[in-house]
Amino acid sequence: MKRIANSPLKILGLLTVIFGLLGVLTFSYFFFLGIYLVGTGLSIYLIDFLTLKLLKAKKKYWITQSILATAYLILGFVTYMKWQEHNYLIFPKDFKGQAGIIFGIEGYPELPKTKFWKKTINIPPDGIIITSTKVEDIPNSIRFAYSDNSKVEYQDINWDPNFEIDCIVCDSKIKSWLFQVDKESSTVKEIMTSLCNEIAANQKRSFYKSENSVVWSDNKGKYLWLQNKALTSLPDGLGKLNIYMAILTGNDLKEIPEQVFEINSLEELILEVNPIKEFPCNLSRLKRLKSISVAETGIKEINCDLSQLDSLKDFDIARNRLTKFPCRLPIFSTQ
Repeated sequence: MKRIANSPLKILGLLTVIFGLLGVLTFSYFFFLGIYLVGTGLSIYLIDFLTLKLLKAKKKYWITQSILATAYLILGFVTYMKWQEHNYLIFPKDFKGQAGIIFGIEGYPELPKTKFWKKTINIPPDGIIITSTKVEDIPNSIRFAYSDNSKVEYQDINWDPNFEIDCIVCDSKIKSWLFQVDKESSTVKEIMTSLCNEIAANQKRSFYKSENSVVWSDNKGKYLWLQNKALTSLPDGLGKLNIYMAILTGNDLKEIPEQVFEINSLEELILEVNPIKEFPCNLSRLKRLKSISVAETGIKEINCDLSQLDSLKDFDIARNRLTKFPCRLPIFSTQ
């Protein structure tokens, strides 16, 4: 035992190997960290062996050992603290609703600097922070607190670190972190949509560009694909799009966005799996509409005269538990 721990580097190497083996034996997240530590510990033993062979003078050997051991301890401490780097979000007392940090908007203040591996971010009373800081430039772990130091129940704060909105009519997009506390709200999403409108009007600028277009093409022409985006609204300017179809499946839309009615070329509208409660009786504004799907929404009654929809051929209202359906219908297939 004395021979494997008779120098500062050997002691550090032995301790590193022991911690590594403990990590390997967990067979969890720490497994790969354990392998890394075992390799590091064995490397320290190799360095110790080289210093013993190359430095014959005892004094030089112990000075070198001390310097290398100190450097290793400092490096280990810095690495550990870097691993512990996090954002410390402080919410106002009794905050409820949706909060969020909207990233990468030019001209807005940067987030506070990280101090001692902690970036303290105070959420304002309205819950909204708009910053020029990019999400890639801050730690990706997070801790919560309330301003009155009351206990935080982490399960009560739903954090979505990947929400983004494509501005559609321009090549920009907006990224954000969303926090839902206690009750449902879409405040931050609505502000992101408004920012998209300002970006399209060249009044603001986002540092993020769309990697993939949401306007696709097939053999019938161009169409808008916004499926499962958790959207509550759409940006302005959709009338500029020459598309035949809009796919808005699986979002959080409570009604047909007004912007959809700007698309004069629209022939197919898919609104499946959205929390729409009332059937949109103003569909006649879409003069070329041939097909609409409002399947699996929250519609229970249709209180309008569908016979006015002369262009409509396909009408999907499946899985809606309808209790009221109009008597006067145009001739189309209901799926």
